[in-house]
Amino acid sequence: MNQPNHHQIATYLTDYVLSELVKYVMEDTGCGIEQAMEKVYTSPLMEALQDEENELYVQSPAYLYELMKGRWQRLRGIATAPEDFDYKQELASRYEL
Repeated sequence: MNQPNHHQIATYLTDYVLSELVKYVMEDTGCGIEQAMEKVYTSPLMEALQDEENELYVQSPAYLYELMKGRWQRLRGIATAPEDFDYKQELASRYEL
């Protein structure tokens, strides 16, 4: 049996993270699955998560959900709204990517 390659692992983990983010949105907001999926898939986090180069998919879904909700930005005073937050820059500064 062949070992999965990096892309296959990244795809699997990204899919897992996305499904967990949708669950978190549904639990947190009480919306249905379609609205939760729209919120996740249209968030600025989505583009950053799909970029395999920064390996954002290895972060915990809970941590990524906090980023998506914007709490991280407000607590740190980095940005005023989730769409203003540069996920790549923040991760690079924290993890020396």
